[in-house]
Amino acid sequence: MNQISRGSLFPTHPKDLLEVAVLAPAILSHDVESFKMVQSPLDVLAQVIVSMVGVEAWDIDRLHTDLKASYPYRNLSPFVQSDWWRQVSQYMYMDDSLKPDKRSRLWESLLREVVFTPGLRPTVSRRVIERFEMKRKRLSPGYSPQTVRELLDWVVEWVAIPKDEWEDLL
Repeated sequence: MNQISRGSLFPTHPKDLLEVAVLAPAILSHDVESFKMVQSPLDVLAQVIVSMVGVEAWDIDRLHTDLKASYPYRNLSPFVQSDWWRQVSQYMYMDDSLKPDKRSRLWESLLREVVFTPGLRPTVSRRVIERFEMKRKRLSPGYSPQTVRELLDWVVEWVAIPKDEWEDLL
């Protein structure tokens, strides 16, 4: 605290070089935005919990202790510590199937309206979709595997690659 931060920028990919070339002079001239740590961002906490329990099994008390050791969550309010944590724990370990005696509280008409009313969905241009698809299929420059090893690593990520995408890669 109260000391000058020092660091080095090492671009690890050719695409990073331009970003570092712009960023370095801005840092040296102190032309950077100030940063304020967000305290207890619960949306991020929920995402962190989902990612942690998605990778391995956790004891709920150990998970709570480890999360509280993180700087942004060191001072969770007593309300959040009790009620919010209990609710997350309940939903994390419960079966997500609808109970026979329960019905969803979402109205079917509301769901239908949200899903099928074009004005309620953001519009995405055809060009953006096509660019995304090219990157997703690894056919866009800079996204396609460059070596046999990269191709094998990418194949391992997929359970199955559609035949037309496989043929495009070859």
